[in-house]
This record gives sequence, structure tokens and C-alpha cells, in this order.
Amino acid sequence: MVLRFLIGFAIALAGAIGMTAATIEGTITDPLGVPVPKAEVTLRTDAGALIAQQESDWEGRYRFTGLPSASYRVSVSAEGFLVERTELLTPSDATTRDVLLRLSGLSQQVVVTGARREEILMETPIPTTLIERSAIEDTAAQTLEQLLVEQAGAGVYVSRGFGIGFPAINGIGGNRVLVLVDGQRQIGTDNGTRDGIDLDQFTTERLERVEVVKGAASALYGSDAMGGVINLITRTPQKPFTLDLNNNYGSFGEANAGATLGLRRNRMGAVISGVYQTFDGFDLNPANAATTGFAGGENAFIDRNLSPSLFYDIRDNLKFRLNGNFYRRNSNFLNAQGAFTSENNQERWNTAPVLEWVVGARHLYTFRGDVSVARRFDLDRVENLGQFEALGNSALHPTNNLQYGFDWRRKQLRRPGLGSEDDITLPLGARGTRYIRVASLWTQDEWRLLGGRLTVSGGVRWEDNSQFGSNFSPKAGAVFRLAPAHRLRFAYGRGFRAPDVSELFLGFSPGAFGFVGNPELTPETSSNYSTGWTWAAPRVQASIDLFLNRFQNGIGFFQVDKANPFAPFLNTIIPLLGPTQQLFTNRNLGDFSAKGINTALTVSIVRGLEGTFNYTLLERLNQNGSRQIGLGNLRNSAFAKLGYARPLRLGGRVASFRTNVRGIIRGREAFATTTALNAPGDPSRVGQTQFIPAFATWDWLAGFTVPLSGEGASLEPFVSVNNLGGFIPRGQEYADGAVVSHSSSDPTLPVFREPGRTWKAGFILRFR
Repeated sequence: MVLRFLIGFAIALAGAIGMTAATIEGTITDPLGVPVPKAEVTLRTDAGALIAQQESDWEGRYRFTGLPSASYRVSVSAEGFLVERTELLTPSDATTRDVLLRLSGLSQQVVVTGARREEILMETPIPTTLIERSAIEDTAAQTLEQLLVEQAGAGVYVSRGFGIGFPAINGIGGNRVLVLVDGQRQIGTDNGTRDGIDLDQFTTERLERVEVVKGAASALYGSDAMGGVINLITRTPQKPFTLDLNNNYGSFGEANAGATLGLRRNRMGAVISGVYQTFDGFDLNPANAATTGFAGGENAFIDRNLSPSLFYDIRDNLKFRLNGNFYRRNSNFLNAQGAFTSENNQERWNTAPVLEWVVGARHLYTFRGDVSVARRFDLDRVENLGQFEALGNSALHPTNNLQYGFDWRRKQLRRPGLGSEDDITLPLGARGTRYIRVASLWTQDEWRLLGGRLTVSGGVRWEDNSQFGSNFSPKAGAVFRLAPAHRLRFAYGRGFRAPDVSELFLGFSPGAFGFVGNPELTPETSSNYSTGWTWAAPRVQASIDLFLNRFQNGIGFFQVDKANPFAPFLNTIIPLLGPTQQLFTNRNLGDFSAKGINTALTVSIVRGLEGTFNYTLLERLNQNGSRQIGLGNLRNSAFAKLGYARPLRLGGRVASFRTNVRGIIRGREAFATTTALNAPGDPSRVGQTQFIPAFATWDWLAGFTVPLSGEGASLEPFVSVNNLGGFIPRGQEYADGAVVSHSSSDPTLPVFREPGRTWKAGFILRFR
């Protein structure tokens, strides 16, 4: 009996040990069978209580051990994939559950910009492009300008130029595109002209993702959101300690050093990003100043950027965030004639507190403010922006969501001690301070009908401008679910843009030309329409969107005929100019339209190989139906990318390898109309259109991710080559293909100041 007791006890003890040592493990792969490392694996009870979390290793494996006998569910999430959950598990010893992740594409990616709240990308009525962190790193882009250049074919155009870039969306550009950081408007427009904010001021180091909304968003964001919105979403702390060190070096003395530190403990957290960049400039032809990018010599430009963010959860339903940013650039430019070197010294900083308050389960209120300053030291100009915003989001019913808000801002332009006594701005009184104040109320309501198959939304904004009075901007949208993988969408928005204080009052006279603001400008308005179809399958994602933008009272950059000025106020300025000095201003030039189509296709081809192709057809027309002339009037553009990634075994460790080839393809661009001043020797060419020839440039990147000793540490070396063919667009041509030759300048004059083929190599060192 004693022996039987001991045997029974041993069996029971072994069973108990087996129950307490139960294991759930498996391998996570993508649709093509490639292991997915760094996927977040969560183990919960059947009731939803959190048991444990871990990341899959470099071979996509996970393992939970020491589990008591109970019912569990495993869920897996990874960037770019749907969240996958396993069936109910009751392990008794060792249970294997492999997880196959499906591409999320449009179907599960969440965006916040198009509706000012979280929504699934596939459910947005306004076409929106999402660029995630992994896609940012696949380009080796250091600035927003370098990143968005590769959105050719997706409705986004960036004016080319090494170290400077201005955006256009669906043919609408400059300061008609609103740039936000975490939902807050930015300042720092260039010279008071229509160009808008230089995208090179924003570094990618601080970014978690970028959202590009293509269509009028004035009803949600107010003035300047006529063509669309670019929202930069910065990183947030997710773990107790993270550190990324990013260093790379490239052609023409380019050097970039960046670091992002993330901290999180209990209710507090912080993220601090810093970047230091230098570039020495290039000179492709010493005999021609127009082939020079920045003034030659050491440190042609130096950029510094520091972005701290602090987080504090006051209570579970009350969260505070304080964002800050400081940017400083010192650069030297050589003009096209080599007549002088100009210094462009500028800085921009802001402080932005944010408070989020959840009331019950249905109401979210956000309060945020911002104080921003942008300085151009070389132009003795200071812009100040103070703004406050309060917005709410209320789920009134399972099928209804209501949003509403109020915002106020005051933008001020100061020109202390500018220039000499014959400064052209003196007659306008721009010397001193001018400001514009704006107050707005807005609301948007959304309903889900037909059992959730149809979502309709509508909204309106009332905006009062101290310079131009009141204005209403409505919007409407609809998304219809044809099938689980298919959506039809439609959007309408009325755009409104009041002239900026710089366009009205700014002036400067650097020598060969003068610029003066126009206080007689009137606001622009627009009507924007878009309709499209999206398809998101596990291995194929596609979209087609048609758009039409009609503008009224459009503002443009204009050269004044000094012998016949178009406005009386110019008569007080023209006598102050030299006999050969040209005068430019802004002017309401009339109506125009932009229409076209954007298409996108992404396909998982074979194991680890993925292809992307985007194409845009754009037509910009004047009110008389003629084609608009000038940079940005690009009829055809496309982007192609072929990327490959897979795990590799290096020694006893599993690493990953990635490489891609990316191409930017641009059709002929209507650049200028010949006049008696710029026409070549053949007088018959006067009045004809000059084009920038069609061209394509191809870039290549390759990188490794190698795990280091210590949990969560990795080294990611990479190398990239931009413009593999070394192409530099030179000269111009007519519609019949004849090449333009300038008798007074170099016939090989490049249209853009591009350095040809460049390379870059560096590494990212991560600690998690």
C-alpha cells in the first residue's frame, strides 16, 4: 500500500508539474512564408486579462512557458499587417500555434488627419497616403523634402533643389498646402511668396509616420488647407528605454548625425530627437554659376534640429503632453549669374502643450496651444504665431459620431530696423509690425447606414479673419462597402485661403530685383471633388482616384511692368527702384483648374519580394482652357519600387537583409513661354512653350539588421546611391522637340541644381 501511495503521489506530482510548466509557442510568418521578427505577441486569458507580452525573435519565433492549465488567446501585431488572434487554447504540456500574418495595406492602417480622429485608412472618403517608419527608413531620407520627392505618382509634387523643397498636392501647391506637426499648424513661409514652407526644415529622425491628405480640408483645418494637408506624426515612448543612433556620410561632404531617446516609466515618458547636418555644396561646372548648388567651400549649409516631447498621464482618463522643436539653418547661396553670394540664416522654434480628457466612454476632448517663432536673419524678418484649439469627439450612437471645435490664432510679421532709407517697403509701412487674427468654429457629423455598408459625413467651418471678414467652408464625403475588400468613395470640399500677412505686407530689395507685398489681394476659394475605388487583398492592394479642383481668384507671383503698373499703390514704389531693377509682387491672376487621376498598386510577388507602382496624370488649365505654364505643371509622373527582404543566418545569429530599387519617372514639364527677352535667335519661336524634357532617375538602397549581444540591441548598416545613372536635366525643348539654346548662357545649363549621382552610407544603432 505504501508503494502504491508513493507511485500515485509521483504521478500526481508529475501531472501538477506538467500543468504549471505548460508552454505555448510558435512561428510568425507573412503570406509568403517569410518569418516576421519584432512582432508583438500578447497572451491573454479568455476573459481578456493580460498574462504576458514579448517580441518574436529574428526567426519569427515566440514562446510562453510556465503556464497553469487555463484557457488562453494569443494575438500578434506587426507594422504593415493585420492584428491576428488565435483560437481558444488550453495547453496541457506544449502547444504549438504558428501564426500567419496578412498584409494590412488599406484595410487596417489607422490615420488621424483626414477626419481629425482615428479611422481606418480604407474607410476615409478623402484619398490619404500613409508613410510609416519602415518606409521612411527604406529611403534613407534625412528630410521631409527628400522623403516626399518619392511620392511622385501619388499626387504629390516637390519642387526640386538640393537642400530646399516646396510641396504641391494634385496640382495645388505652395502655401495652399497646410503642414502640421501632430495636428498643429507650422509657420515659416519663404519670402512671403506663394512657395509655402520649405520641407527641408523638417527632419525624418523625429517622425513615426507621415500622412498626406489629398483634397480640400478647409472645413476641418481652416485657411491654407485648399490642396491638402501634410501631417507629421512624431514618435511616442512605448518602452522603459529606447535609443536610436543614426549616423551617415555621403557625397559633397554631406554628414548627418541623429539620435532619438525614448523613456517611459509608470505615468511619465519622454522622447528627445536631435539632428546635426552639414553639406559642402557642389560645383558641376566652374565656368557656370548656375551649375553650383550652394556656395562652394566647407559647410555650405549647417542644419541643427532639437525636438523634445514630455508625457504625463495625470489620471487614466487625463493625459498631458508638451512638444517642442528648435531648428536653425546657416547656408550660403550663389545666384544663377554668380553675381553675389547670399546668406540664408534662419531659425524656427515652438512650444506646444496638449491636454486630452476622456469623459465616460463616449467623449474625448482635446485642448492644445502653440507659440511659434520663425526668423530670417538675412531679411531681418520675424514671424510669430500664437494659437489655441479646443476640439471634441462624441460617439452619440453606435452608428453616429460627432466632432466639433473652436480655434483661435494670431500671426504677426515684424521687420525691425530693415534696410536703408530707400527701402521699397517704406511706402507700405511694412517696417514695424503687422498682424492677422483668425477665429473659427467647426463641426462634422458621420453616420453609418445600411448595416454599416455606407458611411456618410458632412461638416462646415465658419472662420472670421480680421483682414477679410467671415467665410463658410462646407465638406461632404461617403464610403460604400461593395465587398469586404472593396470600397467606393466620394468627397467634396470647399477650400478657402486668405492671403498671408507676408503676402500682404512683406517687402525686400536685395539688388537686381525687388519684391513688395500687395495689400490689395483678396482671398482665394476653390471647389474640390474626388471619387475613387480601393481594393485590399492579402497579396494585392490597389486604388484609383479621380480629382477635380476648381480655383477662383487664384494668387500668383507677378512681374510688374514698371511703365504700366496694374495698381496705384505701385506708383509710390517704382520711383525708388534703379533703372534696371525688376519688381515683383503677388497678384490675383484669375481662375484656374487642376484635374487628373492617381493610381497605386502594391503586390507581394514571391517570397520576400514586393513591388509598388504609382502613376499620376495631371492637367492644370487657365480659365480660358489653355495649359498653365511654370514649374509644377507636370502632366505625367510615376514612381516604381521593387523591394526584397528576408532573414539571414550570420554565424550563430539570425539577421535580416533588405534592399530596394526606386524610380522617379517624370514626363515633360511646361516650364516657360518664350518672350522677346528670353527667346533664342529665331524670332518665330516667340510665344511658344518651352518644356523640361522627360526623364527618370533611379535610387538603390541595401541594409542589414544584425542583433547584438544584449536583449533588444541591433546594428543596421546601410548604403544607398541616388540617381544611379547620374542624370542631370539640361536645357529645354519645344513641343516639336527642338532644343532651346541660349546665346548668352551655357547651352548645357541644368534646369535644376542637381549634383548628379550621389552616395550615402551609414548605420542605425538601436537599443530596446
